[in-house]
Amino acid sequence: MAYESLFDLIHEGMLDMSFKRAVKGYNKAVVKGIVKVMSKMGISTIKSYRGAQIFEALGIDKEVIDKYFTWTDSRIGGIGLDTIAEEAQLRHRKAYPEIQTNGQVLDEGGQYKWRQNSEYHMYNPQTVHTLQLASKNGDYKLYKEFAGLVDDHFEPPPSLRHLLAILIMPKKTIPLEEVESGGIDLQAI
Repeated sequence: MAYESLFDLIHEGMLDMSFKRAVKGYNKAVVKGIVKVMSKMGISTIKSYRGAQIFEALGIDKEVIDKYFTWTDSRIGGIGLDTIAEEAQLRHRKAYPEIQTNGQVLDEGGQYKWRQNSEYHMYNPQTVHTLQLASKNGDYKLYKEFAGLVDDHFEPPPSLRHLLAILIMPKKTIPLEEVESGGIDLQAI
């Protein structure tokens, strides 16, 4: 599919290079990207990656995980095969509309990479720049600005932690006489 996309981009005049060069560049970028990610995970060979179970599923139903991603951890539920199929059909209809598109490209889609005029991402150019500047200059006021940018409540919540509520319990002290001694008796030393 990637090669066909490259061919189509060249044919439409949106990519100015030979097909052979485009494929070579694509392959080099993909391998570099995969190797970089694997090295950050501590994976040194493809053989050590297979069956390593180093991932956790996010947003996928337990039934789908049990059938297609056996033994993969998941602490939260998510979508099932019906929703996955519906989303695939929506993308297909967008990729192959019934009317001519005059060379327009597909929306990149995805939820994890920040894109201008797309869904909100907690870590975006503004928040990253503010944090870097605060760190570089030791500016606590700027850090508080960063904290406000990532801690404010958003709709929909951008991360799992935004779904949690902190429960403040009333302070109830325990008299020292009721605390059991279990450690070293410092007076005996």
